[in-house]
Amino acid sequence: MDFRSPSSRPPSARPPTRQQQRPETANVRRPKTAGRNSERPPLSQQFQIMANRPKSRIGLTSEAIDDSAVQRPMTGMARGGDGIGTKSPSELAADSLRSASRRGLRSAASRQPNALLRTAGGGKAVNQQQRPITQQGISGADKAVPGSRMASRMGTVMRGRTVVDKSYFIGLLNNQLNALENEVVSLGFELEKAEKGKENLLAYEQRAEEQANELKQLQGTLADYNTIIDRQNTDSNLRALEGEIVEANRTNQEMVDRVEKTFRERKQKEETASELEERIGRIKAENATKMNEMGNELEEEFGRVTSEAEQLADQLAKRQAQLAEIGRRKEQLDMALANSPLKQQTMMLEEQLQELRERRAAIVSELNAEETPEAQRDHFAQRIQRDNEEIAQMQTQLQETKERMAQAQEELQEMQNEFELLAGGKSDKFRELKGREQQMDTFLENFDLSKSQREEHIGAISAQIVRQLQLISLNCRHLELAVANVSGLDESVLAMGSAGVSAAELQQLHLRLQEELISLDQHQTLLSNEFDSMRSKQTQIEAELGKMANLEMVKAEFGAKGRELEAKKGQIEEELLRTETELAVLREQRETAEKRTEKNAQMAKLRQMKQTVDELEEEKAATEEQTKEQMAKYDFESAKQKTLQKRTEFNEMLTNGATNSSSSSSNNNNNSRTKNAK
Repeated sequence: MDFRSPSSRPPSARPPTRQQQRPETANVRRPKTAGRNSERPPLSQQFQIMANRPKSRIGLTSEAIDDSAVQRPMTGMARGGDGIGTKSPSELAADSLRSASRRGLRSAASRQPNALLRTAGGGKAVNQQQRPITQQGISGADKAVPGSRMASRMGTVMRGRTVVDKSYFIGLLNNQLNALENEVVSLGFELEKAEKGKENLLAYEQRAEEQANELKQLQGTLADYNTIIDRQNTDSNLRALEGEIVEANRTNQEMVDRVEKTFRERKQKEETASELEERIGRIKAENATKMNEMGNELEEEFGRVTSEAEQLADQLAKRQAQLAEIGRRKEQLDMALANSPLKQQTMMLEEQLQELRERRAAIVSELNAEETPEAQRDHFAQRIQRDNEEIAQMQTQLQETKERMAQAQEELQEMQNEFELLAGGKSDKFRELKGREQQMDTFLENFDLSKSQREEHIGAISAQIVRQLQLISLNCRHLELAVANVSGLDESVLAMGSAGVSAAELQQLHLRLQEELISLDQHQTLLSNEFDSMRSKQTQIEAELGKMANLEMVKAEFGAKGRELEAKKGQIEEELLRTETELAVLREQRETAEKRTEKNAQMAKLRQMKQTVDELEEEKAATEEQTKEQMAKYDFESAKQKTLQKRTEFNEMLTNGATNSSSSSSNNNNNSRTKNAK
């Protein structure tokens, strides 16, 4: 197969073929196809002959697409005088757009180079008729390459096969290059437009900035003019204006000084930062030298230590962050606890429950421990003492919890009343609020009286406590029991004969009484806080008088608060029952311990011995008192000291009187001499 370039032979130079008979075409004799250029007919005659030739199927397809292919831009194979190089950029862009719009509608046959033929001079399209191939040609070809020796032929054996040479691919590449050139030109135009728009935008921004600055200046001058007009209209004093000017100058000077100070501080900080950077650089250099001087083992150890230090630093930062978060959370909880008396009471109850659990565990451990009778006796005595103290404390706590429950019930009743007030009419609510206001006023008026009564009651109780302590101190020498109830006067235990109370126990009692006084002060502060909360509630209710539209929300809030109080009430009742059961268990244990001690013979002997020791101590104290009285009668040392002191005081008085008399006599003599001289 012989493929030649388009410039080697004209398109009509084909080998001679045999005329074939087709049913749809007429038998037309075509001219000779010799390879000599001298025997070729003229160009116009050739075109006429080609137009009169019968049409094949490929010819029909190519003729249908010749009209659309004529308008395509010229490729590099056929550039004439009116080619693409002579067009303006706008025309190139338009051609590229038209070619892009046609490219989707064009079929595969329209892209072949045979669809477009241009002459060397005019660049006009020429319709080249395609005819069936002969027996000497290639069967099965669909299309022909323009300018090649071999035209397109329709075969009968190998249908659907296309045979092309390199000119076809060159044409495709030229078409693609033309499209790319057109696209580059259009992109260049778009780039120029974008650059021009960017320049215009920059110019507009600069101008807008200048106009904004000018507008600010004009606004400032307008404000100055307005102030001047206001001063003129108000006939302000010149001295006031001068004072304002002085004040403005002073503020400006302060601002200037502040700016200078800030600048100096910044400069100093920059200098210190540069010094620190230099120092860090020196330290790094020293460390690098030291690292270079180190051995491999030391270097590895140093790397390990540095990594551990970094890990520890990270852990420290995390722990510090956690600590800060915990501290912040603790502060929030403390604030919430301080603002809520109920939470304070809950915390106190939880602490008391924890103490009771610890004591219960200690009692159980003591009961389970195996000890000697003496140790058990001592433990029983200590336990009875602790039990008495705990019983007293539990009784006080029980009373406090009952009071708190009553208070919570009162608050719940008040909240229900408030809800009824809010849910009722305005007039009823106003009357109820007025009644509450009167109650609050009466409470405030009688607060001092009630406070004084409480203080008198506390004073009476304290005096009674002191008297009871005195009685205990007087009677402790005559009582004998293994265990003494120090927390209070238990007459049943004293009747059984309690042991002598020491000074340490009295001191413990004194401390416990001080704690009770502190608890009373805490209750007083709690009452004051509740009074303040009542005040705040009153203000809130007064503020909510005009917000009658939110009754449903208020109802829901009161319902939630009531449910919370009911839940807390249930919890407190459960804790109360638990504490009562524990108290009953402790009382039973105490009774069993007392019974054991009563049945023990050693305890009786011990009581007798203690009684004899107490009698001996009483006799000793009586003899010591008698000896002191006798010594006071016959001791003259104190009288001697007093007489000597009186004598010294009398001598001092005599010497002072003598000096005063001598000075007065000398003054009288001088006065008489002056009179005689006159």
